[in-house]
Amino acid sequence: MVTSNVGKLAGNTSIALDADYINKPKRSRDGQTLVRVRSVSRAIAILRCFSIEQPFLSLGEIAKKAELDAGTARRLLITLRDEGLVWQKDQKGLYCLSYRMLELTHSIPARITLQEVIGTNLLQLSKDTGMTVYLSIANETEAICLARYLAEHAIDIRWWSEGRGMPLHCGAGPKVLLAHFSEEKCRRYLSLKLSPMTTKSITDPARLKQEIHAIRKSGYVVARDDVALGLSALGMPLLNENGEVLAAVSIAGLSPSFKDDERNRLHGILKNAIKQMAEHVCKIKAPISADEINF
Repeated sequence: MVTSNVGKLAGNTSIALDADYINKPKRSRDGQTLVRVRSVSRAIAILRCFSIEQPFLSLGEIAKKAELDAGTARRLLITLRDEGLVWQKDQKGLYCLSYRMLELTHSIPARITLQEVIGTNLLQLSKDTGMTVYLSIANETEAICLARYLAEHAIDIRWWSEGRGMPLHCGAGPKVLLAHFSEEKCRRYLSLKLSPMTTKSITDPARLKQEIHAIRKSGYVVARDDVALGLSALGMPLLNENGEVLAAVSIAGLSPSFKDDERNRLHGILKNAIKQMAEHVCKIKAPISADEINF
């Protein structure tokens, strides 16, 4: 038992607290540890069944698309109908979304940034890897850092702060963005006079073309010591549902952390994080700016 002096009672008697209670880990404030409400998830699955191509659906079609049994689908549809979000055509037994759904769209912020959409995921990525995480987008000649997240015990890498640019041929995030340029846009960049940031930076167009091809094939890149000696990074693209690149997500730390099994472990964590982020950004249109995104 551990004695606490936080809440003393009359008579100089203190409250005894169990040590396991004091040392019990706090519940995550981002809700990751909470049990999900399955009925809400199922109702959302039903709403997502409708599309421009199929605005009207039967009960059977909805149940099949939402992967629900007919009884559960009908109960949820009736509830959504009574709440005004779904309309039912009595004669044909078809359902469609109600115009009252449009009322909800008026509550969407007029402007929203990409880092606001996936900020929680990026912060969790920094915690899971113990490294600095970068979110970046490209302009014609540079990668612009939109956000930087530092893990509690990570090396604070200050070479690339928010709002600053980085040459597209140096660093993991920038190289990922360069690799997804169109052929013409990539050719124009490689025709420029490229300056090295370290002795490890690649500036030869022929070698950069080879690396670009490798990135497109593997879907990721490890950039070693090309921004600062002793520091390396791992980067992957963040795509929308059409396969268009919205941004690059990269993690950076000491170079020994990007060798062999540890590199594979970090790649697995980053790949899983990208998959989760893709669910939030799938409808975002490319390209995006540093100030706002478009759905």
